[in-house]
Amino acid sequence: GWGRAGMLIGFRRPDSLDWQIAVLRRLSRSVDGRLGIGAQVLNGTTACARLRFGSGDAGNPWVALAGTTDAYYHAILLRDADTARVLVEPGVFTDARECMLSFERVWHPARLERVLEQGYDFELIEVRLQPAAQS
Repeated sequence: GWGRAGMLIGFRRPDSLDWQIAVLRRLSRSVDGRLGIGAQVLNGTTACARLRFGSGDAGNPWVALAGTTDAYYHAILLRDADTARVLVEPGVFTDARECMLSFERVWHPARLERVLEQGYDFELIEVRLQPAAQS
């Protein structure tokens, strides 16, 4: 089928324009063939984001990109009052380390702290955001 337990999904309730993110926890089929799913919603305000791991100058968002060995990854940032987390593809997190995180059109210094959960197609990582550099 299209899904499996541990898979990340996006969904929208019929009465809302806002998309939400959830992890499939359970899939079942009734006797009459109807599909049922159990999903856990990941709380927090979402934002499209991008992670950058630098080749020695990750703290400088103005370094030229051509010829560098910087690595970039698409991410989804989840923020609430006192926590920040990022969703990335499996294998991005290797250990706690500094990086740059771009969201809302600004590069922010950040530190990836630890993996909170690994799913079929994602890693949920705790991140510590630092104030963006003023230009």
